[in-house]
Amino acid sequence: MIIATHEIALDLHRPTWQQISVVDGDTANKLVVWMYNNGIPQLLTDANMVLMTYNNGAMQELAVSDDGLSASVMLNPDCYKGETGATEAQIGVYSGDGGLLTAIRLRINVERSFDGKGVMPDLAYPSLEAFIADKVDELANIPDWDQNNKNAKNYIENRICYEDGVKEEVLVDEADLAFTPSPSNRYLQANLEISFTFDKTECYTVIWDGKVYENLPVRETGIEHIGNLGIVLGDFFADGEEPFSIESPSGNLRISIPITDDPTHSIKITHVVPAITKIDEKYLPVLAGRRTAGEIATRRDVRLDRVLGAGNNTITKVSAPYGEVFNDVKKNSAPGYASHAEGSSTMAYGSCSHAEGASSLAYGNDGHAEGANTFAAGNYSHAEGQDSCALGVASHAENYSRADGKFSHSEGYETYSNSRCQHSQGEYNIQDTEGSKDERGRYAHIVGNGWQDNTNGKITRSNAHTLEWDGTAWYQGDIYVGSESGKNRDEGSKKLATEDFVRELLAQYKDEIISAVLDALAANPGVLTQAECYNSTEIYGDGKGYKDGYYLSDNGTDYEAVDAARVLTGFIPISMQQESGSERVPTIYVKGAEWDENSHVRLWTFAVNGDGRKVLLTGGKIAGGAMSSEDWIVTKLGDGYYRFTPTDTSALYTPEYRNFTHCRLSLTGTGENLIVSIDKEIGG
Repeated sequence: MIIATHEIALDLHRPTWQQISVVDGDTANKLVVWMYNNGIPQLLTDANMVLMTYNNGAMQELAVSDDGLSASVMLNPDCYKGETGATEAQIGVYSGDGGLLTAIRLRINVERSFDGKGVMPDLAYPSLEAFIADKVDELANIPDWDQNNKNAKNYIENRICYEDGVKEEVLVDEADLAFTPSPSNRYLQANLEISFTFDKTECYTVIWDGKVYENLPVRETGIEHIGNLGIVLGDFFADGEEPFSIESPSGNLRISIPITDDPTHSIKITHVVPAITKIDEKYLPVLAGRRTAGEIATRRDVRLDRVLGAGNNTITKVSAPYGEVFNDVKKNSAPGYASHAEGSSTMAYGSCSHAEGASSLAYGNDGHAEGANTFAAGNYSHAEGQDSCALGVASHAENYSRADGKFSHSEGYETYSNSRCQHSQGEYNIQDTEGSKDERGRYAHIVGNGWQDNTNGKITRSNAHTLEWDGTAWYQGDIYVGSESGKNRDEGSKKLATEDFVRELLAQYKDEIISAVLDALAANPGVLTQAECYNSTEIYGDGKGYKDGYYLSDNGTDYEAVDAARVLTGFIPISMQQESGSERVPTIYVKGAEWDENSHVRLWTFAVNGDGRKVLLTGGKIAGGAMSSEDWIVTKLGDGYYRFTPTDTSALYTPEYRNFTHCRLSLTGTGENLIVSIDKEIGG
């Protein structure tokens, strides 16, 4: 027996009406009551009684469950038998001293018909067995287009066509394959002579080394393939676990596998086709361009989702096998295999594609177009919203946007993603023209902030932000960091400084900076510095700017020789230009080291070549021991204190290269006490 359980809730603070429905005479109705206090479950273990009182004076006591969470009773059908419409009752919960804790009014709707729940009705009404028997007999007489038994009650005579089961066709029987390297030597291949090519509308079963794989062909490079395309076309085509890729050029099967230690495998290929019962031609319309008089069509020939031009017996649009069309069947079509079209004026053209909304076209295989006037052209692409176009493979376009690149994404309004894996958002962005649909462009990410003039319709394209693939970012406006609110830019935010801003600030406070540096050196002389250059540590990354135990050789190249008694500086930038733009002769001051026969001082001029590297243009030098030469005048100002003045810098002075002119020195001593200054004497 099946028991119908009716659950109701009582709340101490929320008395309400409740109702249930039963069949008159039904003996299998169970009532379960749950107690709550302002929505919180309450135990009924302290209650003395849960009593149900009917309007006709009958009563029933509910039994509290072992866990105290509910109380229940099998309803007595005699309490409401013979009532018309409904019986009213009241459920009360009483405390141990007999006081009423809460109560609820219950309406019992009494039905006089079987409600299909499998209960035991009174003998005055039809029995369950009789009811089911009537329903079975009724169902057996409903016409069924798939009923092939001519003696069955639901068999339909003179059916147009039907599938009488399926049959398995073996295309490649058990075969052992021996593989050899492919011409590119990137995978192994084997060939089988065969008389068929894969049909992209069919599903094929491949039994590979005893394991079963189901495959639907896809078309790449002009040939139908099944299996894992990633083996022959690249990792990003990998679509599953298949250890093989099979293509079917005319009269041949080409099977490819990864390069493994075991080049021997077995294969069997089958597919299932419906067993079609053909029909008399008189039941079929003439299909324009698809059959001639005298040919007998099968069910596939007449699997039509809509028929246009009624009255002239001409079918103008058909859908592919297993295509589905819904809603406006006169304007929607699903010509792609296993495709789906719904809404109005939609077309699912690609295999397994989906089009919905209004005037949307899913052209690519496995593509999805939704919304209004959307176009999913690339395989696996997705176009949504309104007037969006996803052209690239696996691309995504939203709302008046276009995604041309493979795996690209455009969103916002009038945005474009032209190259592979690019993302564009915002409005009216400037397009990236440096890449292609298959190759990366300059930008990985673009935020457009263009606009359209409402008076004349002129569009101005602009970018607010771009991010290049090497990580370089550009912003049209300023960049701020930090905030008091922790949400966005406010009075507590700080604007990042640009290189030009820093240069202007340094030029404005140059004298103050030099003075502060020299004062710091007097207090702590163990620092290499110079008054008018930014950084002397270019050649050494230790932050010191010098290297003890080495000296600069005299062979005219950037060569370092070992000598424990010497110190070698890094490249020290020197300006070779006056503020007016003319050539100037800088003066170099050195303190904390001695000049001897093996000491050197050189000027170096660098330029930037085409790939961004600095290359040496010219170099001047002075041989050790001489206090003057054709290149330099060396003046000793005190113990360990020297001044170096180049005699001629015209060969080194080139305005476009002036920021890449450097000085480099090697003397006797250590870097601990070394101080280098440009154009300013060293005190202390």
